[in-house]
Amino acid sequence: RKEAIKHHVANDRLVFLNLVQRREHLARCRMVDVFLDTRVCSGIATGCDALQSGAPLITIAGDRMCNRIGASMLRSLGVEEFIASNLTEYKELAVSLGEDEEKFLDVIHLLDDARNSS
Repeated sequence: RKEAIKHHVANDRLVFLNLVQRREHLARCRMVDVFLDTRVCSGIATGCDALQSGAPLITIAGDRMCNRIGASMLRSLGVEEFIASNLTEYKELAVSLGEDEEKFLDVIHLLDDARNSS
């Protein structure tokens, strides 16, 4: 919360949750608008859960296996446009999905189609 406040993120935009069983965890994933993958080590299982629940995943392809997994998942779905090559591009992708509702809905439909055909 301290970091969010420091960066002027409204408190009502964040939800901090306790550890729960897998079924409840997957249900929670449907609450996420977008999954921002971490740079150092991709959120492997969490990224899969987010994609499975329908949330867009944005990642930066790294130079090691541990930080290329998010990009690999997106490539396997055929949605490489969510793989950023640098931090600036990563931020631009995230902001564009947050500001453009039509683009966000297009992305949701694209991911639905990709999941259903993979």
